[in-house]
Amino acid sequence: MPSRVAVIMAGGAGERFWPLSRRNRPKQLLRLASGKTLVEEAVERIVPTTGYENLYIATGADQAPKIAKAVPQVPEENILAEPMGRDT
Repeated sequence: MPSRVAVIMAGGAGERFWPLSRRNRPKQLLRLASGKTLVEEAVERIVPTTGYENLYIATGADQAPKIAKAVPQVPEENILAEPMGRDT
């Protein structure tokens, strides 16, 4: 059976949850309801179907170290850092 692969889109400029989020504190690193960051919650929901080795997180280069720290179970090479935002 083929393996499942998942990509969590965790980029952005921190504008949609303003004033809670800012560029240095983007929404994916906010702790809202559970006390966990939104990216931690997303990883916990998807990892039972993919495992950590088949889970990728796409984020901005400036946020990649913070994402890696928030979810250390995800292999660092699976955190894909966009070097420059392109409004995608």
